[in-house]
This record gives sequence, C-alpha cells and structure tokens, in this order.
Amino acid sequence: MIRHYDSIAAIRKDWLAHGKANGYGNGNAWYGETKDETVRRSLQGDTSLVARAETMLAELDTAVETPRRQWERSPAGAFCSVPDLLAGLPTPMRRQVYVPNDRAPLTLLVSTTCSGGISADVMQRRGIVILALTMALARIRPISLHVLATMDGYGGETVFTAQINTTPLDLATACYALTSVGFARRITYELARGLNGFTGAWPKGYGYGNPKVYNDALVPRLGYDPKDTLLIPAAELHDRMLQWPIEWVNEQIARFTSAQEEETV
Repeated sequence: MIRHYDSIAAIRKDWLAHGKANGYGNGNAWYGETKDETVRRSLQGDTSLVARAETMLAELDTAVETPRRQWERSPAGAFCSVPDLLAGLPTPMRRQVYVPNDRAPLTLLVSTTCSGGISADVMQRRGIVILALTMALARIRPISLHVLATMDGYGGETVFTAQINTTPLDLATACYALTSVGFARRITYELARGLNGFTGAWPKGYGYGNPKVYNDALVPRLGYDPKDTLLIPAAELHDRMLQWPIEWVNEQIARFTSAQEEETV
C-alpha cells in the first residue's frame, strides 16, 4: 500500500477514523507525549523547538558555504560603493541577499519511521537538525517538504507521505511532525495497522543499517525525480546526523548546490 496525503491534517483525519493501537501497553514515554497531546499538536502544530533550529541555522551560516547569494544595492549595508556615493545615488551601500531560484522545487522526503530503541529525546534532536536543514535549503531553491513513513503490512509494505506547506514554510506543523516520536508511533503506525495490517516490522526489502537500495528504488515509485529529491532515511540508533549534525547538513546541501553553483559562475 502506498498512500499520499496532501497535508498533516489529512493523515490526522484518517488516523482518527481508522487508526488501531498496538495493544502492547507502551507507556507515554515511548510515544514522547500523551494521546491528548498527539491529538492537539497534530492539529495545532508546535513551535516550542523552532528557536533551537534557528540557533543551529545561525551556526550553519558560519560553517556551510551556501551559494546563490549576491551583493545588491541598499541604503544600508556591510560596505559602501564610493562611486555610487560620489554620484549621489540613494543606495550607495551593499548588502548580501539570498537570490530566489527558478529551478524546479527540491523535494525533501523525511522519514519519521524509527527504530524501537529510539527515544523521544533522540527523535527530537534529529528533527531539529532536519528542520534547520530545511530552512537552509529553502534559501537556495524552492522546497517541497513531505514526511514519509515506511512499514510492513499486507503485501509486505505500507508507505505514507504527507506534505507540509512551504510557501511559506509552516514552521509549527513542520516542527511537530519532524521532532515528535508520537507523530510516528501514534499517527503513522496506528494508521498503518488499521489500514494495512502493520505488525511492527520494517517493510519488505528494507535493509536495517543499509537502507539505500530500498530508498533509491522507493523515490521513483513514489513519483519523485531522484535528481531533485533528498530522502532522509528512517531514524536508526547509529544516525550520523546526531553525532556530527553540522557536517551532516553540509553534506546534504553540497549535493544540491555544486551543480547550481557551476551554473551561476
């Protein structure tokens, strides 16, 4: 089963109608929040962690070489153009700005599926890194953001995607869906169990610790162009992004900026 949702609200609606709890008695710690909080936050979003993503974004500004920036005329800025000043122009200063790009949107597919041993805190830290990456990439070119869930089920596979608005970026919804393990374990798992017999296993053909083969084949099956798609795999205990977040973000950005930088030289 593959099902696309056009919003978090749409997948939430299906979960409320068809979701089936696992019955294993997992406490709120495993979900990272109570069911009432899942119901409320999936509707209203959650901005409590946005500031931490913005702090990381500020760190990225000094650590990541981001192309598609140029100096433009301005009444105030970092330095002065003497010829413009002597000519009496109203914009003698120069400031650096991010230049909009008219290329096709970059699709971010962010898997929220996670290993059973992943704690709510780990999922939260991972989501903050991904949210910072999303904001950084949005400076380079248009972004289309989708959360992804990949699980087993009847026929060996259950896949959900749900889009998050990026024009402008819906920070409250993105922050909640990316950082909450409750979103993954309540909404996507319970919906997959109710709709397609999810048993708690990875989808057929998924290699834990080496999901590249499965994910590379999944992107075109979902209808996305691989050259303009970044799929962030399911969360695993050995995730590199948690150990070296700035370096990891830099690597992801490099994939989509090197060719673009050559075009603008």
